[in-house]
Formats: sequence, structure tokens, C-alpha cells
Amino acid sequence: MKKILYSAIFSLFLIGCDKLSVKPKISEKQNADKVAATRQLKTMKNKLNIAEITSEKDFSLITQLAVPAVVLFYSNESAPGVFEKKIFESLATNQIDDILFAEINLSTPSSESIGMQNSVFSIPTILLFKNGKEVNRLVGITDIKKLNTFIKK
Repeated sequence: MKKILYSAIFSLFLIGCDKLSVKPKISEKQNADKVAATRQLKTMKNKLNIAEITSEKDFSLITQLAVPAVVLFYSNESAPGVFEKKIFESLATNQIDDILFAEINLSTPSSESIGMQNSVFSIPTILLFKNGKEVNRLVGITDIKKLNTFIKK
């Protein structure tokens, strides 16, 4: 009898916990800002489906996105960076629109500060952002399979 009573109480507890889960409320303005930032970055995409970030203003849009963003930090002056860029581009061309792909060339003076602000000290580095916050980081050259797994996390 005790087992039945305990299982009934436990079941009610689980049902109650489901209803208690609290999601942070986002105001309509915040939601509209996220949608606007997503649209703006999508207009910056090149033919390979990648947004090219060239300034801190452009990068600040990533913190307002409604969709996850994968950002590649590379340099045209670095062989590993150029190699990783090709892998990144091949993956980006086959992805659907629920993820934004962006790249930042750190060999330009206007982009160096973005790398420093995000603690990018090795090239190539790939950052995964969700809800405007960095949630994962991948440093060094990777293959397409590992990169795809990284993005799906």
C-alpha cells in the first residue's frame, strides 16, 4: 500500500514540476529586436550562405539573434585558417536557415578587436552562440564530421 501511495505522490510531483518549469519572459520589443537582428545578418550573407562580419557593430547583432550562430575566426594569412574556412564554407552551403553561419577575417584591423573581446588567441577558432551567449568553442583545424557534430550540440 505504501508503494502505491509513494508512486502516486511521486507522479503528482513530476506532473507539478512540469507545470512549474519557468522560462524567462522575453518582452515583445526584445523578441522584435532579435528578429530584426536575424534579418539584418541574413541580408549580409554571401553566395555561400555565410554572413561576413567586418565590424564590432555587425558582431553585436549576433548577441541579439533569435537563431543559433556559428562564427569562424580565421585569417587569410594563416594556412590553417584558410583550410578551415573551406571546410566551414562547404558545411554552410548545405545547412538550412535555422543556424546562421558567420565568418570574421582577423587579418583586417577593424576585426582584430572582435577577436580580442572574444578571447580568440588561436586561428582558426569557431564559436557557437545561442541566445546571444557563447555556448561552445572549437580551436584548431577540424574535419567536416567533427564540425557538424559541434554545430548540432
